[in-house]
Amino acid sequence: MTRKLDAENLGIILLNAFMEEFFPEEKQSTPDTFTLFHYNGQPRSCPDGRVRLWTVQSLESGCQ
Repeated sequence: MTRKLDAENLGIILLNAFMEEFFPEEKQSTPDTFTLFHYNGQPRSCPDGRVRLWTVQSLESGCQ
């Protein structure tokens, strides 16, 4: 299943691919807002050596 949903072997499974595989009958839509998680598991990439998880809530911009 991982090879199918992550064909590029990036370690990332996109929501769209997941929903199409496991919930094909669900109506697909783009949410107005969403939460973005960023995790960098490499301590050397952080200035003080601490690994952090960043969470950001999107805002609807009204731009099209």
